[in-house]
Amino acid sequence: MARDHYVAQTYLKHWCNPAGMMVRYPKNPAGDPFPCAPVSVCREWDGDLNPYFQKNPNLLGEYRKIFEPGWNPMIESLRSGRITTDDHFVIAGYWAQLTTCTPTWRKHAMSIYKQQIEESIPVVAEHLARQKPHMANYIRRMIFKEKIRPSVDPQYVKHILTSQLAATTVAFYQQDWIVIRNDSDLPFITSDNPSSIFPDRPFNVPVSRFLPLAPDLGILCVGAVKEWIKVENFDLNTKPGIIQVASPDRSKIEEFNRVVAMNADRFIFARDRDAWVQALLDEHREHGLYLDIMRMPCPDGYYTGVVLRVGKKRMPYRK
Repeated sequence: MARDHYVAQTYLKHWCNPAGMMVRYPKNPAGDPFPCAPVSVCREWDGDLNPYFQKNPNLLGEYRKIFEPGWNPMIESLRSGRITTDDHFVIAGYWAQLTTCTPTWRKHAMSIYKQQIEESIPVVAEHLARQKPHMANYIRRMIFKEKIRPSVDPQYVKHILTSQLAATTVAFYQQDWIVIRNDSDLPFITSDNPSSIFPDRPFNVPVSRFLPLAPDLGILCVGAVKEWIKVENFDLNTKPGIIQVASPDRSKIEEFNRVVAMNADRFIFARDRDAWVQALLDEHREHGLYLDIMRMPCPDGYYTGVVLRVGKKRMPYRK
């Protein structure tokens, strides 16, 4: 067994001081901040392996390794004001992994999958009851007593997410980005779930994401994909999305850090131990990702929609 990093050391090392250490701020459960090295955090047992990929169980591990060699050169390209299509691809590929293959995102993908199964069980059971009238009362009684429940294999959900990585990479590659240069005295923080969505997003508005790249750099993904390109038609000659550069003021940097703190699952990471990081974490300790489940009436019953949001953790039904 191996403890594989779901957030790469290559990524986290940009928050290290000259001694190779950064500060870990526990969010859940609460605790005191303390120095740590990237090698000791954001790991899980055999996280790169999946038995559903029978020909190559280490497919996720191999995918992650594609982007690590180009990560540091990409950071230097952004700092120098130059970005190549190779750099664009490196960001898109690793951002896709951080958006789908961290334990936080997998946990919520499992919840969505389970919710979909739960919604279908009564429909399937009623169909079975009509086929087998002698068992109808028993089937309906088991549904009423919640004896029939979905069982979701975490590895199966992980398999689905890993299978979608190429398509997610192509989608990120085609979206417009804003490179955020942080020239303020307030450095960016990061977390164990660094691909961050924004709160208060309307249901019909595309997701905007922010990814801190280093204390002085971040990247914002805005808007929807303009033209979907199939994975099999993609290569590095494909035109990427538009990249702009912005240097916002300190208040905007505070907002980005607030979003990162909300999206963090267990830990926030910073280069130094600062009171403002602790205050930010204390303010948003109860925040995180949650499922917003909506039921919309239709002639034959209702449609169920599931949206992933960030805020104080809850799972409401909105009729």
